Amino acid sequence: MKSLEYRILTAQREGALGASVLNRIIQANLRTSKQLIIVQNNDPEVNLFNGDMGIIEISESRIHKAWFPSVKNLSAFRIPKHIPGYALTGHRSQGSEFDHVHIVLPLNPHSPLLTREWLYTAVSRARKSITIWANKDALEKAITSTTKRTSGLFE
Repeated sequence: MKSLEYRILTAQREGALGASVLNRIIQANLRTSKQLIIVQNNDPEVNLFNGDMGIIEISESRIHKAWFPSVKNLSAFRIPKHIPGYALTGHRSQGSEFDHVHIVLPLNPHSPLLTREWLYTAVSRARKSITIWANKDALEKAITSTTKRTSGLFE
């Protein structure tokens, strides 16, 4: 399966099952010098924008090569701010679609991030298949809880 066709989505950035931790675990276990990344800042000069995904090759803590579907002959020094892209938060994945999505819910069923709207966003990123990794309580909370808005606009 190509890396740009599969993504892990999680509700939280930090924590035991957050995107940061999952990305570190995945990268450490891949045993490769290549890393999947997602761009965080727009850079129209090199035709890379927030959310673009690519692959970089790293050795001796330096980026040597970069590959992006939308860019030809990109200098490794010109890559905008980026983060690992194996696991993303549901928020970060908005606007993207992947053939296969693995959804990881927090272990804590009381997490305020577990809502029907969040789960719908994560599920709707998949074109072909979805796998959900969750305990029963967390999945039930995600299905039954709705987002409570407190903007004060109604008043």
